[in-house]
Amino acid sequence: MSIARRACLTLLWLLPLLAQAKSAQKAQPDAPGFEYIEMMPAFVVNFGTTGRIGYLKAEVSLRVSAQAADAVDLHMPALRHELIMLLSSQSAEALTSPQQREALRLAALEAVRKVVAAAAGSPPADGDAKLPETGVQDLLFTSFILQR
Repeated sequence: MSIARRACLTLLWLLPLLAQAKSAQKAQPDAPGFEYIEMMPAFVVNFGTTGRIGYLKAEVSLRVSAQAADAVDLHMPALRHELIMLLSSQSAEALTSPQQREALRLAALEAVRKVVAAAAGSPPADGDAKLPETGVQDLLFTSFILQR
């Protein structure tokens, strides 16, 4: 049997498998509707103003809608600035318990949403406490290390 004939038979044998793989791929959803953006490099800041100054290293990831990913990437310097200012303004006592770290996480999420909303030209109205939808769904501390 010639090499060309073997190649044709192999292709004919593989065609149904390729068609089945394509149809299975179409049946699955393409994407979950969000993506994670890791804010690199990690945040390293001083904290505490009285007594001994401590250091905080935090790695942060943002869960954003697929539509908002480009806007978040575009405004990453402003987002990093806002988080650095927030993290460095914390007291040592405010970072020790898990409940206080969760409150910090929520404050950081709110700060990120405000920056993205302001950059998009839709900051909240003066009397409006609710931010417009920014596509930033969550903020996660993937690493949180304190040294005092």
